[in-house]
Amino acid sequence: MSATSYFLWNVLLALVWAAANGRVDSGTLLLGFVLGHLCLALSERAIGQTRYGLRVWRFLRLLSLFSRELVVSTLQVALDVLTPGVRARPRIVGIPLDAESDLEIFAFANLLSVTPGSLALDVSPDRKTLYVHAMFAADRDAFVRRAKERLERPILEVTR
Repeated sequence: MSATSYFLWNVLLALVWAAANGRVDSGTLLLGFVLGHLCLALSERAIGQTRYGLRVWRFLRLLSLFSRELVVSTLQVALDVLTPGVRARPRIVGIPLDAESDLEIFAFANLLSVTPGSLALDVSPDRKTLYVHAMFAADRDAFVRRAKERLERPILEVTR
């Protein structure tokens, strides 16, 4: 079975759990999803090996890293707006891509764009560079390194 099939089974098990409990709310569905995940992980040897369990944890890690970046960048932009003087050092930065598929590039560009202070502008025709307008990019190399470590690499860990 593919990882997509496992995910659909996991969602189905979460819905069955909610139906068995007679309540459909976020807490019941989340508990059902976790229990379904455990059932699938325990039955993985009988059904066939997959990387579904690992992908779920990597996806949760990506959400955690993105949430942290969202909070940090929001505070950075708010501080710049609310205090005298200008701390912003905007520039257009070309980020070399390790992402290859449309999904990987799409996810990376959109997570960067949702983060305050940065906006994905374009992808080079050869799909090797993502151009980003960065509000705080005094050090270009540090901005590129942070974007790749905090967003692109975790996305690739989920998708590959």
